[in-house]
Amino acid sequence: MIPTMFLGGASMQGAKWDSVDDPYWAQTTLLLRMNGAAGSETFNDSSSFGREVLATGSDFWVTSEQSKSGGTSCRSNGDGGHLRATNSTATELSGDFTVEAWIYWQATPSAGSAPFGLYKTGPTNMNVQRWTDNKLYTNESGDKITGTTTVTDNVWHHVALTRSGTTVRMWLDGVQEGSTWTSSATYGINGNYTYIGSASDGGLVIGASTADGYIDLVRITKADRYGTSSFTPPADY
Repeated sequence: MIPTMFLGGASMQGAKWDSVDDPYWAQTTLLLRMNGAAGSETFNDSSSFGREVLATGSDFWVTSEQSKSGGTSCRSNGDGGHLRATNSTATELSGDFTVEAWIYWQATPSAGSAPFGLYKTGPTNMNVQRWTDNKLYTNESGDKITGTTTVTDNVWHHVALTRSGTTVRMWLDGVQEGSTWTSSATYGINGNYTYIGSASDGGLVIGASTADGYIDLVRITKADRYGTSSFTPPADY
C-alpha cells in the first residue's frame, strides 16, 4: 500500500518525497534519511543541494536498532563530537523556514538534549532542546519558546521549528508548543555549520550522560511547511 503523507494538512502519496511530489523540493536545503550500512559514519544529503555532512568517529553512526523509516537511523552515544552539515550562502535561512527531525530518546537527559542547532551572525546559537524537566525549549541566548507537553521515552517524536514572516513556532508531534517568538535573523549562516543531534560541537548532544538516542529524517526547507494549525507529521520524506 502506498503510504499517505501530509503537507500543511493536505495529504500526499508516495514512498519518498522528491521533485515530483514535494512542491517545496527546490527549497529543501537538507534531507538526511540516515541510510547506509550499520556502523557506517557516512551520512548523505538527499536534497538537491548535496551538502557535505561531517560526523566525528564513534559518536554518530548508522544503526538498524531503531528506525522511523527505511530500516536505519543515526545513533548518538552522547559522548560529544558532532554531526553537522556545511552551510553556504544558498542554504542560509533568511526568510520562512522549517527545520524538522524525528527523535527517539531513551531516557531523561541529565542536561539539554538538542535535535538541532543553527548559528546566526555573532555568532549566536539557536537550538531546540529537551531539558531535564522533559519539556521542549527553543533557546537563543535564553529561552524564547517554552513547551508544555511532557516528552516521553522509547517512542519516535517529530520535532519541528517553523518561521512564517518573523513568527517562529515550535512543534511536537504536530502540535504547537508554547507561544510564538518573533525573529527576523538569518540562521545557518555561511561559513558555519548546521548541527544535527546537538546544539554545537559537543554541546547538548542527544544521549549525553543517559542512554543513547536516535535521529532520523532530518529536513530543512526554506519555506513554512505547516502553517498555524496542528498537523499530522509525515512518517516519511
